[in-house]
Amino acid sequence: MIHTFVSNSGHLPFLHNVLLSMIRNQIKWKPLVLAMGEGVCPMLANIIELRDRYLCVPYLDRHLEQLERDEPKSVTQILVEGDFRKQSNVSDTTILGKDENATKFHTIDNRFYGWGSVEHKFLINVKLYTLRDILTCGADAFITDTDIGFRKDPRPYFNIPGQRGDIIAQNDTTTQYVLSLNSGFMYWRNTPQNLKLIDDIINVPPFWHVDQARVNRMLYDRKSPHTLLDAFKFPNGAMLNRFFKDLNEIVVLHANWNSKRIEKEEMLQRAGLWFLNETILS
Repeated sequence: MIHTFVSNSGHLPFLHNVLLSMIRNQIKWKPLVLAMGEGVCPMLANIIELRDRYLCVPYLDRHLEQLERDEPKSVTQILVEGDFRKQSNVSDTTILGKDENATKFHTIDNRFYGWGSVEHKFLINVKLYTLRDILTCGADAFITDTDIGFRKDPRPYFNIPGQRGDIIAQNDTTTQYVLSLNSGFMYWRNTPQNLKLIDDIINVPPFWHVDQARVNRMLYDRKSPHTLLDAFKFPNGAMLNRFFKDLNEIVVLHANWNSKRIEKEEMLQRAGLWFLNETILS
């Protein structure tokens, strides 16, 4: 199993915190951090308490190369509508090379983006390409957002026999999509069927669909077997706000269902899963 976070520098406080949650709660494996910009890996390297607890790899150029091949309209959208256009002197809409990409995406690297922005869609859809890359390498894939906190090892909950164990996800407890998988917490076994499925999830739906819409629609249309995790052991932000009294039941909390940094931090604090000495707004 390869556990992967995708992050830009703007989400570094949450990446730092979730890595600390793994250390504090004795989660032993070393996750892979795929950096969507030049800042993430050097910034992580300066955090002494995290040393030797992760592997950080630059991913922006790899992702843009695949995106231009598989979703060229998404490339045009981010280059024409993206926030960096307001602050960059680069006027073309082509993906050229490492130096040019760093220039164009510097602003996206350094900011926190909430739900609904073009930049947010760009960052969260990277998870689909990450998932495909890991499965292509022959490993099982565990993909999570950075706004989560580990209280216990979730792997025993992935031991589901048969095809229903091939795709396991957090229950987002929503009717927004045809199914309720949360794409910010997914475990996919390495099977030929899953590799074909994720390739279709990337290539078939319209380019403007976010990752969660793509995953839920394709699994629904293909009638793909899957399992949703217990929403009380793996709560999302809405579940935490509405139902929780005994926080000891939590295995992993996902501080979603909001789009502001401080709201995510407050959720993690309430669950005892915020480990940074200072708040992200200080």
